Amino acid sequence: MASRPARPVMPSVRRPAAKSKVKQIELRCVLIDMSLMVINQRRSAITKYVFLGMATASLTFFTSLALTYSLAHPYRAAMETVLRGDLLVMRRAIDQYLADRGELPRSFDDLIQKGYLSELPTDAITGKREWKIIEGETEMEGKMIKGMVDVRSNAEGNGTNGRSYSEY
Repeated sequence: MASRPARPVMPSVRRPAAKSKVKQIELRCVLIDMSLMVINQRRSAITKYVFLGMATASLTFFTSLALTYSLAHPYRAAMETVLRGDLLVMRRAIDQYLADRGELPRSFDDLIQKGYLSELPTDAITGKREWKIIEGETEMEGKMIKGMVDVRSNAEGNGTNGRSYSEY
C-alpha cells in the first residue's frame, strides 16, 4: 500500500486577540462600503450618461420636428394666400364681365378673349391651370342670366385655417 506523504509542520501562529478581530471586521466593513460606493458611482455615471443620451436624442427629434413644421407652414400659408388672391381676381373679372356686358361668361375663354383676364392663373396648391367652374343663374334687370357665377380650386385637402381648399 502506498504511503501517504508526510504533512508539513506548520509553525505555530499566534491567534489575534479579540480586539484585533473586531478591528479586522471593521476594516473589512469599511472596504466593502468603499467598494459599494465605487460601484454605485459607476452605476450612477452610466445611468447619467444613458439619461443624457436619451434626453439629447429626444431634444434633437422634437427640435427637428418643430423646425420642419415651422419651415413648411409659412410656405403653405403663402401658397394659400396666392390661391385666395387668384380666386379674388377671377371672381372680380366675372362680376365686371356681368356689369359691362349684362351676361355671365360661359367659360374662362370668354374672360380672356374679352380682356378681363390676361391669362388663366395657375392654382398655387395643385400647380395646374385647372379650376372648378360653378355654373348658376343670377338676376339682372328682371331677367335670369345663366353662366359661370363662381370659381373654386380643384385642390384636395384643408388649408392651415382648417377650411377645405374647394371652399375658398
